[in-house]
Amino acid sequence: MVKNTKTTLYTLSVTLLLVFAWLLIWPNVTVIDSLNEQINNEKADVLVLEETQTSILEARAFFSKLTDEDRGLVELAVPKFPDKANLVSVLNNLAEQNGLVVNSISTKEDELIGKKKSVGFFGTMSTTLVLEGNYPSLKEFVNSLEKSLRIFEVDKIDIKPADNNLEVFTVNVRAFYAR
Repeated sequence: MVKNTKTTLYTLSVTLLLVFAWLLIWPNVTVIDSLNEQINNEKADVLVLEETQTSILEARAFFSKLTDEDRGLVELAVPKFPDKANLVSVLNNLAEQNGLVVNSISTKEDELIGKKKSVGFFGTMSTTLVLEGNYPSLKEFVNSLEKSLRIFEVDKIDIKPADNNLEVFTVNVRAFYAR
C-alpha cells in the first residue's frame, strides 16, 4: 500500500508539475508566436522600405542628370502648384483647337486624405468642362489631352443631345501637380 501511495503521489506530483508548467509556459509560447509574426511583418516592411529607398536613390540620380530644359518640361507636365489659370487656359485652347465650344470650365483642388501637404506627394485638380460639338471633335479633344505635356486623367464623360444637331459633353478631368 505504501508503494501504491508513493506511486500515486509521484504521478500526482508529475501531473501537477506538468499542469503548472503548461499554465506558465503556454502563455509565453503564444507571446513568442505573436512576436515572431510581428518580426516577420516588420521584416517585410523593411524590405519594402529598402526597395523604396533604392528607387528614390535611382530617381534622384536620374533627375540630377537632367538638363535645365528637361527640368522645365517636367515642370510643365507636373507643376509645383495647382496653377488654375494655366490649367483652364490649356483646356480651353485644346477644346477650341478641336472644334468644341466651351460653355464652362470649373476647377476644384482635391484633398489628400490622411497625407500631409508636402513635396513628394501629387495633388490633383478636378476639372469639369461643359463642351458643345460633335463626337469626332470630342474624340480628338481626348486624344489631345493624352498627347498633352500636362498630365491629365479623364474620369467621366456625359453626353446629352443639344437642339442644333450637336451634343453637349460634360467631361470630368483630373490634372496633377506636385505638392
